[in-house]
Parts: sequence; structure tokens; C-alpha cells
Amino acid sequence: MIRGVLPLTEDHPPSRTTGWLGRRPRRAVSDGDEGGASTELVVATPLILIMLLVVVQLAVWGWAQQVAAAAARRGVAAARLAGADAQDGPTAARLITGQVGGGVLTDPQITLTQPTPTLLTVTVTGTAMHYLPGLGFHVTARASGTRETYTP
Repeated sequence: MIRGVLPLTEDHPPSRTTGWLGRRPRRAVSDGDEGGASTELVVATPLILIMLLVVVQLAVWGWAQQVAAAAARRGVAAARLAGADAQDGPTAARLITGQVGGGVLTDPQITLTQPTPTLLTVTVTGTAMHYLPGLGFHVTARASGTRETYTP
């Protein structure tokens, strides 16, 4: 019989603590990297959280871009109607940024320009709501259309 090894009999079946050879597994000798997993976790966790927040920030920027585009389209649709007032376009666009945007587009600036007597352009600019300091993305959307005229 090998010294230090228990025979495998019915009196000594293999178990999780003794293994098949009948002896307890020995602890490995330390290589000096004790606590390495903790150090990796301390370094990796903030990086993972920052990457996650960057992804969320980009998604919010995309949403703000869509809100600004919808507001510009709605502003042109309201301003181009026959008999519409000059402020109907910006008012309709401001309504969209408030209702649809839900605050994702901060400080929206809405301008209506008329380069020619029949062409209207609504421009919506603002900043996407930011989750990371220093990453406030600027948003601009434009929509153009021709003014409807009534001809009897």
C-alpha cells in the first residue's frame, strides 16, 4: 500500500474531500498573486460602467436627433399651410419637442426662415441630455417645404 493513501473499500469510499486516491487535495503554493482577482475587478468595473454609460449616451443622442427631426417636419407642415401665421411652424415644433421629447432635447431653439417667397425651412437645434460630464452632443435638424397658396 502506498503511504498516505487510504485503500478504496466499502469502509472508505471516494468522496469530494478525499478524491479517488484517498488523500485530501493539497493547497497549491502561493505564487504571490493573491488578491489578483480583486485588483482586476477594481480596475475593470469602472471601465465597464463607463462603456455602458457611453452606449446609453449615444442612444439618448440618437433619440434627441429623432425628436428634433420630427419637430422640424411638424413645424414645416404647420407653417406651409395656406393662411398660416409666421409663428405656427415654431409653435408646432415646440409642442413636439415638449410632448414627444420628454426632456431628451435640452434647450431647443427653433427658427423659421423663408429664403424665397414660397420656400420655408424650420431648423431645430439643441443639446441631447447628457449622462456623462463633458459629453453633451449637439443636435441639429432641418426640414423644408413649399408654402401652399390658394389660387381661385
